[in-house]
Amino acid sequence: MDELNLHPCMTPMVCLLKHMETNGIIPINDHISDMSPWMICMYKKFSNPLISFNIKLFLMRLIIDTHTIFKPYARYWLTPIIHICNQMFENSSEGLNTFIIDTIVILLSWHKQAIPIELDSIAIQRFIEYLFSNCSHRNVIVMKSNLDLIKKLIECWKERIHAPTLILYKLISEPDLKSKQNAISLSLIEILLANDILPYYAPPTPTGNLPSVTTNSILTTITKGFN
Repeated sequence: MDELNLHPCMTPMVCLLKHMETNGIIPINDHISDMSPWMICMYKKFSNPLISFNIKLFLMRLIIDTHTIFKPYARYWLTPIIHICNQMFENSSEGLNTFIIDTIVILLSWHKQAIPIELDSIAIQRFIEYLFSNCSHRNVIVMKSNLDLIKKLIECWKERIHAPTLILYKLISEPDLKSKQNAISLSLIEILLANDILPYYAPPTPTGNLPSVTTNSILTTITKGFN
């Protein structure tokens, strides 16, 4: 993904936005409510499902490189950025790569401006599931860094997060008690509990004729897996 910074258009675009910021063309104010026309145009391209994914990655890198400019408008950009991150996980075998890590760092720096809204719950939960599934790494230092990043993200977004129970169950099901997977799962559970999030999630009782899912039934299912 670092190749995006080598794109011949990237440096001129970054310089242009920095020039606009330095000369007051872009207001420097953390409490701005409306995007400028140029940013609205960029936002529409970034959010358009018909636009090439590569173009969106280019725009994402531009946002990362000039994140202070976009920070006042975080409430607009948060949702499409999360969707792009999910697409990156789906389209790449690299897992938690440096591009996604850079993006998460930017989202964390915006948390005082905005956190995901409840309407984005499905995308947020998918994002958390991808992070939990891909935080492992053969390098212990990198793995600890990934866990720390997840910890900070959950601390900032805990109002919008449910425990990815099935992911945790899969990680902790390794027969070897000393395995890395079990250790990671326990670390993730610790992070959840520290933020008052139970490591199992019981969805709301459905309406109609569907049977309800209770906490006890989930715990029973998980317990049976260890017997």
